[in-house]
Amino acid sequence: MGKTRIALTILCALMPVCALAGCSGGGHQIVDSADSCIECHSDEKATYDVASPAGAEQVSATLSVSTSADAVSVCEPLYTAEDGSSYVPVLVKSVQVADGSASLQLDEGTWVIAIDNGDSAVAKLVTVVDGGASSLEL
Repeated sequence: MGKTRIALTILCALMPVCALAGCSGGGHQIVDSADSCIECHSDEKATYDVASPAGAEQVSATLSVSTSADAVSVCEPLYTAEDGSSYVPVLVKSVQVADGSASLQLDEGTWVIAIDNGDSAVAKLVTVVDGGASSLEL
C-alpha cells in the first residue's frame, strides 16, 4: 500500500473520533460567503439540501442571545451531512453584544447562531417557528 493510501485509511478511521471531538457542525469555523471549501480543504466537500436538519432548536423570529462574547454571528448552514447533523456556518451578519446580550431579528428558515473563535466556533442550529423559544445562551 502506498503512503497516500495509508494516510487516507487512517484519516477515514479517525473521522468518527473527530466528529465526537467537535470537528462537525458547531465546531467548524465561520466562513465568509465568498470562500469555498477548496480554500481550506484539499478537495471540494459534498453539500446537501436539508429541509429538516437534525438537532435544530426551535426559536422565534425575535431572539435574545445571552453570551460573554463581544459579538454574535448569524450564519446560513452549508450542510455536509444528508441529515443536517454536520454543517459549515456561512456568515450572513454579525451583531454586537451589549450588557451580555444581543437581540436578533431572524427571517423564516434555519440559521446557525454562533460565536466566532477564529479557527472554530461555538454554534447552535436553530429553526424559526411560531411559538419557538425567545432566548438562547451561547
